[in-house]
Amino acid sequence: MHPRLIQAGTILSSLAMLLAFASAHAQLLARTWDFDLEDPGRYRVQVEHSADGLAPASKATYSVSVGKATQTRDLNVVANRPFTLATADIPGPLKIRVSIAGLSESALKSTRVRTDELKSFEPAKRADFPEIRRLRSIFRLSEDRMDLGRAKLTVDKMIDPAIDIEANLKKLDAMAAKVRSMPEYGASSASKLEALRRYVYVSGAWNGHRPFEYDLDDPLGANINNKLLPTYLASRKGNCVSMPLLFVILGQRLGVDVTASLVPKHVFVKYRDALGTWINLEATSGANPARDVWVREQSPFTDEALANGLYMQPLTRKETVAVMAGTLSEYWLRHGDYEKAIALSDLALAYYPKDVGAMLATATGYGRIARTQFEAKYPSPNRIPADERGYFEYLVHQHRAWVAKAEKLGWREETKEEREKYLRWIEQARQQKVAN
Repeated sequence: MHPRLIQAGTILSSLAMLLAFASAHAQLLARTWDFDLEDPGRYRVQVEHSADGLAPASKATYSVSVGKATQTRDLNVVANRPFTLATADIPGPLKIRVSIAGLSESALKSTRVRTDELKSFEPAKRADFPEIRRLRSIFRLSEDRMDLGRAKLTVDKMIDPAIDIEANLKKLDAMAAKVRSMPEYGASSASKLEALRRYVYVSGAWNGHRPFEYDLDDPLGANINNKLLPTYLASRKGNCVSMPLLFVILGQRLGVDVTASLVPKHVFVKYRDALGTWINLEATSGANPARDVWVREQSPFTDEALANGLYMQPLTRKETVAVMAGTLSEYWLRHGDYEKAIALSDLALAYYPKDVGAMLATATGYGRIARTQFEAKYPSPNRIPADERGYFEYLVHQHRAWVAKAEKLGWREETKEEREKYLRWIEQARQQKVAN
């Protein structure tokens, strides 16, 4: 054959091979899947290829983008066997994009990609604690059906399982009956209030000559058992949690319009008289009337906090239960049950959105998880493994965000001077008691 014809034949043959190769590769496409993830947590990206349209010994290029970070790798493709392509910690709302390239259109069309949550970062959603379920059932009661005595004892029993709720409820009912038998007790709200005040704070046969008084040995409730109602009923020595709550609980049983109210680190009583006027009563000091200016002098706070309703407001019964639950949050935080404390605060805030104590308990819980799970293990944040860093960032963000929320509403941390002033007052009161 003529050499030119041989050369022309070779060229045509090579061209045909190139066209066939190009045609085959023109059919190898890419496909993208987008997932908008709202809830913080650890997510898994799973891929499953069908044998449909899949050539033997196929390889594909997989890219996973989490926010601005992208990882790409080439893998052999196996049909009908799901595998985990990646896991990622999502600290907040974020998009995950998955791209697969190098397969035919039919192979990509039959490929399934999905994400599922391996671990929620939010304790309130992740765990179904029985204590939270029990308290949720109390919150769901209508206001007129809520017995604050039972609610307080239910909370306290979660701290001390030995507490007998029914036996203590009988004690409360017996105390209320004793108040009704006192000569001061009458039809008017004022007479009922006076009888209640006398029963609690004035020594006499009505209280076995054991009036209830402020515990000057543990005024801050450092021993959390001293914040429990049964402890107060037994010792007759209380603090700014147990004293006002007992007064409100007994007042509820007597039909007196009293409720709890808050200032920083302190609970007091609000009483509404026959004219509808709210009057402050300081339960740690004989339930005597206290002017607003005096209350603010004892427990300073910002005008912004007052305007935003953080303090000095008469609380509903549900809001009062949220305050009671704060003692349980405190107990769980002390014992390392941080997730329970966060979940409880989440529940309390659903019924009392301005519960600054719950906000700060939430911040504390997230901060302590970050400390125990990361800061105690790694000398610096950049030493935290990449697949765990999202969770750490979430914890830090939540801690800062909850503190910032409280500050935006006007909360300010107690100063050293304010604390020292209060402790001096306690010492003076202690010395005066000894002198008397």
